[in-house]
Amino acid sequence: MVPQGGLFWDGRVDTLQAQALGPLLNPTEMANPSVGAIAAKLENGAYRNTFAQLFGAGIFDHPNMLVSEAMFAVARYQFEDSSFHPYTSKYDYWLEGKARLTQAELHGLQLFNDPNKANCAGCHLSKPGKDGLPPMFADYQYEALGVPRNTSLAATRRIKSRNASGRAAPVPQHSTFHQSCAARQTYTGVFT
Repeated sequence: MVPQGGLFWDGRVDTLQAQALGPLLNPTEMANPSVGAIAAKLENGAYRNTFAQLFGAGIFDHPNMLVSEAMFAVARYQFEDSSFHPYTSKYDYWLEGKARLTQAELHGLQLFNDPNKANCAGCHLSKPGKDGLPPMFADYQYEALGVPRNTSLAATRRIKSRNASGRAAPVPQHSTFHQSCAARQTYTGVFT
């Protein structure tokens, strides 16, 4: 059985609502010390009247509910706003018949999908699903990739798990791949 599902790189939450709360409480991101601190900011912020209108003035007497409703709104926004899932890569357009791949790109795609060659598609599914939705290039499983941690990043130095040699053990990560990965500037692993 292979672990599956969840959000964040390690699958620690299972809803967009819980995922939205993570950065607000993370000391290296927004560094709110508690849900109560977030609720106080919501109560005193520009959204106060909107929250009172939607949930009644008493919502401010229930900080956990106030933050829960705010995170639900963020989750709905992520789900409904198309900018969170644009599917605008050249590959997406090729799948829709709106772009042509070069010979080199077609050869790369053939290698990507060939189980006897690169076999990338074994984990990074590259074809639209049965529902016709574009591929996410993921099988939504966690894999122990064995990439050593980049200890120059504070976030990876905090992780306490160790392998048999005493080195920081690699952490299983979602086997995700995004068409826009070329724009990414930081990686949690190191390459040698």
